[in-house]
Amino acid sequence: MNYRFDEFAEQAGSILIIEDNDDDFESTCDALHNVDGFNIPVERAENGSEAIEFLRHRTSSPVPENMSIPRLILLDLNLPAMDGHGVLMQVKSSARMRQIPVVVFSSSSSSEDIDACYAAGANAYVCKPSTLDELDVIMRNLEKFWVETNKLSGEH
Repeated sequence: MNYRFDEFAEQAGSILIIEDNDDDFESTCDALHNVDGFNIPVERAENGSEAIEFLRHRTSSPVPENMSIPRLILLDLNLPAMDGHGVLMQVKSSARMRQIPVVVFSSSSSSEDIDACYAAGANAYVCKPSTLDELDVIMRNLEKFWVETNKLSGEH
């Protein structure tokens, strides 16, 4: 079955954070909610396998009622069950998932990780900051570009 990109744009809505660390997840959510006018649902997957299952369900056709396709994925690399590299490769190799922007949000600043993520199709790579103030700035910038400015395939 062919996937309609206009259907994707009409139903895209949430931000999916794929993060196993509770403190990192809560801090990221707090920083997002500190952004003026932020009103997008945030959803979570705690490991790579859960993330792929969630995305397969959400990108089924038709999209399940009362659910939305994530308009952005924030992906940690160090995950249980399936690491972030595996998640990224599965997302970007799926015709039904690949149009969802993926921002890798990792504590790793390794050039090998960064290069591998871009080679696998990451839309951006952001290193986790060391302070909450820096996190607020990063989330404000991510929200401004990926939610307000960026247009998804099929959006007009």
